[in-house]
Amino acid sequence: MITFDALKKKESSVAVIDVPGDTHTSPARYMEELGPLPDGALLERPAAPPPTLEQARVAKIEAIDADTSAAILSGFDYTVDDQILHFSYDAHDQQNFADTANAATLSMMGVPGIPESVTWNGWEITRDAEGRETGKALVRLVLTPESFLKLYMAGALAHKATQMEIGGRSRKRGDT
Repeated sequence: MITFDALKKKESSVAVIDVPGDTHTSPARYMEELGPLPDGALLERPAAPPPTLEQARVAKIEAIDADTSAAILSGFDYTVDDQILHFSYDAHDQQNFADTANAATLSMMGVPGIPESVTWNGWEITRDAEGRETGKALVRLVLTPESFLKLYMAGALAHKATQMEIGGRSRKRGDT
């Protein structure tokens, strides 16, 4: 059966064709001059075969992992002084949180030369009636080592653990 997909123009009237036996991964064949197509030429790229059960399973796991990572990297909300703030938590922020938690711990142990407070950024998010973000304002916080560690443990680490638990449950159920 002949299907039709390609007499596609490339540069200067070069035609791209497929021939019987080609698959969706076969390299394109080119006609250098316009004219009759070869016998049996396919003008439509052969469709990719459906994934195997194993390929579908791996694709589901990859999708769950990508969703979990995206949820972690999107940051988290945490209440500071009765104000709900959003905190970024991309890879750089995760490292900054960990480094600052180490410094806060050292400060609480009395190690000399460690700052007794840290300035941290949060974001006040404004939303419309449907909950869509309409704006955000930077809020600069000055935190003690104790208050920073509370933000880190009850905010950042709890957020990451929650998202990983959600992803783990989805993997176990086979959700996408």
